[in-house]
Amino acid sequence: MSECVFGLKLVEIDSKNHIYILTNKLEQSREEPISMCPANPKTGLLFVILGVIFMKGGSVKETLVWNTLKKLRVDVGEKHEEFGDVKKIITDEFVRQKYLEYVRIPHTEPLEYEFRWGQRAESEVSKLKMLQFIAELHEQEPQSWTQQYREAASAENNPR
Repeated sequence: MSECVFGLKLVEIDSKNHIYILTNKLEQSREEPISMCPANPKTGLLFVILGVIFMKGGSVKETLVWNTLKKLRVDVGEKHEEFGDVKKIITDEFVRQKYLEYVRIPHTEPLEYEFRWGQRAESEVSKLKMLQFIAELHEQEPQSWTQQYREAASAENNPR
């Protein structure tokens, strides 16, 4: 089911449990980078994580996410002035909102978890635009990452 009203689209992301989300279908400005749309710090945090997951093949161990954020001066072990409890935002809020999946990796001792794109991210975030943004950061062409480019182009041509 999908219905578009006032630039919002109702999308069913789980037919078994009848879970729906509203997605923004208004076109963003071509000049505006994906990281700035919408201009919300939590969205920026989410895009960093989604970018890491996408570039690493679809799933990453949580330690890679924590280390990446630490390089950006966002330490999950400390209260952040903008986000507060970063780990809670990521593992609770983003997971509850279906932007991320936080999955236990079987047969690991001590317990390990990994992140994947959630159903809502799959519905709302263009992998091609994500790759274009990452390419801009690295001052390269999106085609430089052959595997990711193929996946992004395929997703763009076959939307969910």
